[in-house]
Amino acid sequence: MTKKRSPQRRAATLGDKGNKSKCHTTNGSPGHTQAAALTAAARAYHDNHHWVPLRLQGKSPECMGEGWRKRKLQEPLPQFKDGDNIGFLLGAPSGGIVRLDPDWSAIPDVTDILFPEPTAIFERASALRYGRVFICPGFKGKNFKLPKFMQDDERLPLLPNGKGKVMVYQILSSGQTMAPPSIHPDAGEELVWVDNCQPVELSANELIRRGRH
Repeated sequence: MTKKRSPQRRAATLGDKGNKSKCHTTNGSPGHTQAAALTAAARAYHDNHHWVPLRLQGKSPECMGEGWRKRKLQEPLPQFKDGDNIGFLLGAPSGGIVRLDPDWSAIPDVTDILFPEPTAIFERASALRYGRVFICPGFKGKNFKLPKFMQDDERLPLLPNGKGKVMVYQILSSGQTMAPPSIHPDAGEELVWVDNCQPVELSANELIRRGRH
């Protein structure tokens, strides 16, 4: 079951109102984020959505110390430096936020069919609409893998260890996710919001039902 949102809630944004950014790529070499832009994004996440923002170096929040997983919304915003990235905590600290994370290359049209509701979505140039964010308080993260009879198929894409990639995607409900306007450290591509509306709320059963298709 989905919950309908009021016009006021649907109009809320993750940054500048009504502004949908286009994908930006730095042609495979890591770009350079500005501390001021990261601080503005952190304030928008904190004030508009009650998400707990994090300072990242590359993909890692370890620069914030061992207690980054226990940060609270009431704590001061992180102190960003030029070249940093930004993320936010998933799960209970940020109001039950979960993220759909494809492990294979994203197939945007298929995901659009499974999850048609307007929700917060971000992307980068080589992974269109791959970051979908939902509200599902209390949800326990779940991995969706290929059936066992397919896991030895020689046509599977390979992991760095030479084994076939059997994880299709995950629904993440703990830890953190990198967020716009970060620069993906491997691809050198900027993360941007495609749809900057408020995340839609879905039940745990509904998330799992759709994920199994």
